[in-house]
Amino acid sequence: MRTFVKRVLGTLGTGALITGIIIGANAHDKKEEINPKTTSVAKAELIEWHFNGTSNSEKLDASKYAEYNSEPCGGTKQTVCVILAPEDSSNPGQPDMSYDVTPGNSVASRISAAVPTSGTPTTNETVISLRSF
Repeated sequence: MRTFVKRVLGTLGTGALITGIIIGANAHDKKEEINPKTTSVAKAELIEWHFNGTSNSEKLDASKYAEYNSEPCGGTKQTVCVILAPEDSSNPGQPDMSYDVTPGNSVASRISAAVPTSGTPTTNETVISLRSF
């Protein structure tokens, strides 16, 4: 009788172990696809915008930008020429200046960093081209 009980317990234990391994292997193999449109931090489509302002004081005014259509940028690097930003859903046809390019760095803050009130303008991940006035 003891031998029979040991065999039954051994068989049940082995079966449980094999079942656990199979379930674990299946759980490991399943990879959940992440849909960027359903995640809360989906990346917006970045559009090239051309700055049509006449002074650096207008560089953060979204209404001074139009979708880029190969207008020339050249000359002395004094101000913004082309930026990358998503379209503002509340103001279609304008860049979204409050969009976070990176956590804590909006389009507006990246423009300000590229074209400081004093110093030489430089490009960055948002301001991709500079021009003269």
